[in-house]
Amino acid sequence: MQYIENTEPHQASRTPKMIPISRLLNEPSHTSNTRTLPSNTTTTPWACGTTTDTVTTVPPPDIIDIYARWTRYDGTYPKSPEDFIRKTHVYSVTIPPSTPLAVGKRVRVFAISPAHWCSPGAEADLFGAYDAHIIGRIRRVLGWKKHLPVIALEVENECRVSAVRKARLEIPYVPGLTVAPLENLREGKGPKEAVLEDLNLDARVQPPLQLWACMAGECVLRSISIPGDVMYDEFWLSGSIYADERKRTRKAKPHERVRLDNMAAVGWKREEYGEH
Repeated sequence: MQYIENTEPHQASRTPKMIPISRLLNEPSHTSNTRTLPSNTTTTPWACGTTTDTVTTVPPPDIIDIYARWTRYDGTYPKSPEDFIRKTHVYSVTIPPSTPLAVGKRVRVFAISPAHWCSPGAEADLFGAYDAHIIGRIRRVLGWKKHLPVIALEVENECRVSAVRKARLEIPYVPGLTVAPLENLREGKGPKEAVLEDLNLDARVQPPLQLWACMAGECVLRSISIPGDVMYDEFWLSGSIYADERKRTRKAKPHERVRLDNMAAVGWKREEYGEH
């Protein structure tokens, strides 16, 4: 996916014509946490055929929770464990964060999926979330798409057990709401501004239990069979578990065609998803 790099300064973009930013920021229904659940609330994780109760928690003061959908890898699918570690994971953010994002802000990514995938009776605007073990500071603005009101932010991951080194957040550009305004931009060279229709203001998200929260540099993956009791002790530290690549790569026999599934379990077909 090609981006226009953030190298040319131009004046700050104009306010969207459809609904002014000033009106958006003054309407509590658009910025309140009654529909989306930002960093100051969490809920018991949903399960098929069950109901949940909201539980208020106190998050770390310097972290902004991001609820986003994983969309793709940067470039082609990884062909080896080492390639997987080097890949940047791309997330689409349409649920406005509790605070506008900016370079230097520390964020934690929760990956979301529609709740009705698990429970057919779930409401259409309900999403389940899991901790993606991506937590870190926004290091830079990568750029923006030429004809779309979206900018890309790079996050350097601090979680020591995650295989993801970097993540890209693609978020609609609504200055003062989703991100801080880009400054010193030259006329005609900035990103297009988004409007309300580009955001999901009706979404409700049920995050996982705080027990499973990523602890960044001190993080360990707990056993899924005995939650909170047994620690998972195989780490992704510097790719050390794949240090001997020869033991992980099957050699093809003469005249044998090796099948590359490319994460087929995700459920997408190559011709439908396309290459980026």
